[in-house]
Amino acid sequence: MARAARSAHARIPKRGLGLGAAVRRIRELHGIGQEVLAERSGLSQGYLSQTESGSWTAVTEDGSYSAHFEHCVAVTRNGPLVLTE
Repeated sequence: MARAARSAHARIPKRGLGLGAAVRRIRELHGIGQEVLAERSGLSQGYLSQTESGSWTAVTEDGSYSAHFEHCVAVTRNGPLVLTE
């Protein structure tokens, strides 16, 4: 194992810290903010913030639940065609 990999592995949180603390620690080790991690992972920044703070439920400003999904869309001469459902 390379020296940098061993060093990074030694700094990864051990059991007992909780998922939120582990996500925060790994994110900080890689030097990325919540916004960047949200963009790269497809999760909302609110969800990551709630997870890191120890809250498991992601909510919107009005208190309702949120979800994220994507579709592949082909643009055709006859209009958009949803390829995934």
